[in-house]
Amino acid sequence: MLEQMQENLATASQQSDDIMDKTDELHKIEAKLSGKDVSEKVRAINNEIQICVETINKCNNDRDKLNIERGGLEKERERADTERQNLTLLDEKNRKTQMYLTYARKRFMKSWKMCIVQVKKRSVIACRIRLMIFSSRFMKVAYH
Repeated sequence: MLEQMQENLATASQQSDDIMDKTDELHKIEAKLSGKDVSEKVRAINNEIQICVETINKCNNDRDKLNIERGGLEKERERADTERQNLTLLDEKNRKTQMYLTYARKRFMKSWKMCIVQVKKRSVIACRIRLMIFSSRFMKVAYH
């Protein structure tokens, strides 16, 4: 029984020393956290975060404005293209040129699709030759 009491007393003493050590460590940490340096650093970091948030919001607003502006410019371009096309059709010579241009676009797309098939078959040279022949034929028809 005396031995058990001595063991209990030794354990209690060891635990008491551990508690004192941990308490000292906590006091050191509290002293560091309560100092002006930490508060100033936290304030500085919060200020930087605030600046970053403001910058992100400004950039997002700028992006939104540019997207709206781009949409307006695209509509204006489409309107101008339509108006140009309508004006082109008023003159007989321009109407004929427009007809050839429309035909050329359709043929070019058809040739282009065929070229893509040939490229997939590893025949890039044949594709280039086909497009060159088409271009020369179109130029002969359109300008003669």
